[in-house]
Amino acid sequence: AGRYEKYLPFYYDLVGRGFMVAPTGVSDSHSHTGGAVGLSATFWGVGTNDVQECTDDVLRAAIDARHTIVTRGPYLEMSVAPGTMLVGTSELQVTARTPSWMQVDRLILVRNGGAVETVDGTAATFTLDAAEDSYYVVIAEGDTPMGGPWGSQTPWAMSAPIWADVSGDGWTPPL
Repeated sequence: AGRYEKYLPFYYDLVGRGFMVAPTGVSDSHSHTGGAVGLSATFWGVGTNDVQECTDDVLRAAIDARHTIVTRGPYLEMSVAPGTMLVGTSELQVTARTPSWMQVDRLILVRNGGAVETVDGTAATFTLDAAEDSYYVVIAEGDTPMGGPWGSQTPWAMSAPIWADVSGDGWTPPL
């Protein structure tokens, strides 16, 4: 449960080929005591904290726009919303938010499926300045197991892509 490692290359391949898909994290159980319910989840950027405003249509629009962060604990606060299409160079500020019992050790900027910058700690400013059309995701990782019902699982989160259309002539997939 909560294992993303074998699926991440497949996801990067889809995005790199131009499939604009939103990452999601889910958990379920097939027994009364197993399945790691609540280990993986998805944060949806819906533009409000009022649950009454989160209608089915609002939730559908958020996932259609790829305003998602898949998580095994941390929340990523980002100055550019996941799912955004940028033109040219931009700056991205990221802060990983966690409860006090969870620790994020680093933030990683991924471009076109490969890590391009790693910053220790819970906050970073990245420059998105690819020479060609690209996509970026941000990953938060922690090394300390969360314990309790999460056992040896460590904190992890990933944003949906931010697409960079370098010249403003339409985004061309890197693959």
